Amino acid sequence: MPHVKIELKRLGTQLKQLLKQLRESGEPLLVTRNGQAECFVLDPELHGSLVDILADEGNGSVPEVSSVREAAEDYRVAQPPLFEMPADALPEHGTPDAFLDRVICGDCLDVMRRMPDEFVHMAITSPPYNIGVHYDIHDDQMDYDEYLAWLKKVWEETARVLVPGGRLAVNHAPTSIKNFRPVHYDIAAQLRDMGLIMRTEILWYKQSMSARRTAWGSWKSPRNPHIIPSWEYVLVFSKRSWTLEGDPHNADITPDEFVRFSDGFWHIAAESQRKGHPAPFPEELIYRLIKFYTYRGNVVLDMFGGTGTVAVVAARTSRRFIHIDISQEYCNVTLKRLEAELAQGQLF
Repeated sequence: MPHVKIELKRLGTQLKQLLKQLRESGEPLLVTRNGQAECFVLDPELHGSLVDILADEGNGSVPEVSSVREAAEDYRVAQPPLFEMPADALPEHGTPDAFLDRVICGDCLDVMRRMPDEFVHMAITSPPYNIGVHYDIHDDQMDYDEYLAWLKKVWEETARVLVPGGRLAVNHAPTSIKNFRPVHYDIAAQLRDMGLIMRTEILWYKQSMSARRTAWGSWKSPRNPHIIPSWEYVLVFSKRSWTLEGDPHNADITPDEFVRFSDGFWHIAAESQRKGHPAPFPEELIYRLIKFYTYRGNVVLDMFGGTGTVAVVAARTSRRFIHIDISQEYCNVTLKRLEAELAQGQLF
């Protein structure tokens, strides 16, 4: 099928502006796994501008506009949306390319079992807390032992797909006051029993509780006072080795970032723009984990991807991403966020 190919790694200012114009005009735009944009340009004026810019910048070739017009309707019907890969379209035993830079809507265990061994450099995730949060689809009130058994299966698949030295960062917190569960301890025990190395725990201090305190317990009395956690944990593990090998030239953390991020007390406000999800990651939290623990070009997985913060930040920082979530609604939000980033010239 005729199409335009643009090497995104070589985008000039003119080309970025044109891509944004294409996006705003509603022209189809697709990013493939190999880091190229393929778009059908139906407007003759825009097509001519693209031809001129590509000729000047040497970034690709453009077919005649008539042949593009003929292919456009087939494209709209046959091509998947930006980055999207339905879970039932995945191969039973896929190569890494089948999963890279994909928003995959499906059950995380079903999807991960189709993945090859040892190709993910870091997994960053926050599993459902099992405290009755209203997610789009997931039942967040499982029996506690059932919940832990389910998580163990997820961790086993995660460990399998991680490369030697690959990292896993799990965000979790103790649950409730009356029915206190030290879930972070239980998760850490599961992962250590599986042989993963526990590197550290990061304290994510989210907010000041002073204006929101209501559950004091026994007010001004030692009879039964309550401590309200204003922090969560990020537990970080490695597979088999403390060391993740990579090209030193692809280590892109700055000296200032390295010093700041190596202090394990991270004061980062909770995300205020929820985008339809009850508990999204703040971008700063993911940015720190990705920059501190991975190289450019590494593969970053979030198997409970929600509305796509890990995918967006990974792509923005020149990492490959794999986003998995069971909710089509959350996957649609993720796709829109990635499209918006691409239109602004932020990705790749």
